[in-house]
Amino acid sequence: MAQSHARGFGDTVTDFKSDFSKQNIWRIVVKAFALILAFAVILVAVYFSLYFYRNESEKENLNFLQSIWGDRRFLSDGFEKLKAENKDICGWLKISDTKINNPVLKSEDITYYVNHNARNKKSRLGAVHFANNCTLAKNSISQNICISAENLNDSLMFGDLKKFRDIDFIKTYPEITLYLESGEYKYTVFSVCVADSLSGQDKFDYKDNDLKNYALYKGQAYNRSLFNIPVEINPDSKILTLVTDTFDFDGAKLVVSAKLISGENDITVDSSVISVNKNSVQSRNGNK
Repeated sequence: MAQSHARGFGDTVTDFKSDFSKQNIWRIVVKAFALILAFAVILVAVYFSLYFYRNESEKENLNFLQSIWGDRRFLSDGFEKLKAENKDICGWLKISDTKINNPVLKSEDITYYVNHNARNKKSRLGAVHFANNCTLAKNSISQNICISAENLNDSLMFGDLKKFRDIDFIKTYPEITLYLESGEYKYTVFSVCVADSLSGQDKFDYKDNDLKNYALYKGQAYNRSLFNIPVEINPDSKILTLVTDTFDFDGAKLVVSAKLISGENDITVDSSVISVNKNSVQSRNGNK
């Protein structure tokens, strides 16, 4: 006859405690997860609130400076009022059919406006700024004026510079206008390329009268350009180089190069013959 084993009261209590303990653990886990999730949602909400607030604040700053600048017929009057806000405002950059209509700032420390705005306040967005020690005087403008700014999704700063990657855009709006205290200067784009800032080979910062760096600049500007643009440069050409981050690969920079066409040597560019450069030289990691 099989022997039966009756469970005592103590066994029942032990089982109850075990079940109760397991239920408590699961409750604690669920509550902890919910708390972590709620905290993460709050952090995301705070981040986007601050992002929106900062962007709106920067837009207000830019709108304020644009209201001062207006459609100035008299540059001296415009710059006088702008310099009352910040003495480092030395230029104004405008590109048609984009939101690029910004003051350009110049500091002895060329990195200062990477994290300060046009009203001289700390800002993660920075400002549109001269990125090399260029000369801006009327009779001695640097052969290569380099201007840099952040690339932002909402088209603040140089977010709209990416439009030059569209062949239809560049055919329609090939010109860039730079206003300086010495006058109004028009440039026409001759190269649009993606450079690798982590490579020592990709350099677009040649200095005046440096023929070796000029040759390197010219070679890369044409060979790497996404488009064939019928604008020729020479060692005497005055060039405007616009630079911003792009996200093709780590360290990628979008470089738009333009030649000065205003003044005694005004030229007309037939933009209808601009074509895609199928032989564009690629970067070291295989991206154009």
